[in-house]
Amino acid sequence: MGLDISVRATNQSEWEDAADTREEHTLSRRFGYFMCRRSAIAGVPELDQLGALTGVDISPLYEMETYVSPEDIDNSLEFASDEAERQRILDKARTASAALTGNIDKVRTAVEGLLTRLATVADLPGQLRPDKHDVLQAAAYFANFSSPKMNARDSTFGQDLRNLKRFLEDAKSQGSETVYFVYS
Repeated sequence: MGLDISVRATNQSEWEDAADTREEHTLSRRFGYFMCRRSAIAGVPELDQLGALTGVDISPLYEMETYVSPEDIDNSLEFASDEAERQRILDKARTASAALTGNIDKVRTAVEGLLTRLATVADLPGQLRPDKHDVLQAAAYFANFSSPKMNARDSTFGQDLRNLKRFLEDAKSQGSETVYFVYS
């Protein structure tokens, strides 16, 4: 069992059946691990390193992790011990969601910046500080930035970014304004 990550838009249910582009929007499990590195390693996570290397503001990507879905709110409310705790849960969810409202253009700018600037970096894996717990298989994941796949089931970092960009373009064309990550 692994960690899955997907990208969603707040109005996605209105347009997701209109085009069958799931494969083009799929993010690899490795991308999920990549996004979670901030809380999983002691050193500087690769996304932060990439932001410093390229000069791209990567904060919109991290912010996408803060969205609280209605299902998450319901689950949290189930365990609230009193009305004050229920209100704190609701207030926290509203604040997190409000902070993301209208973020699609900021996220697109970050993704496009990474795609543009990383395409010119020679030996991308060699530019990143290694982590002794290399669950990303970084040498392979970050190599061949322009290649679509490492093997039959694993995307490269470049492919994950291109899939994310396609989702953002499709979401924007359908009137989406807010996007976020969902982990399962």
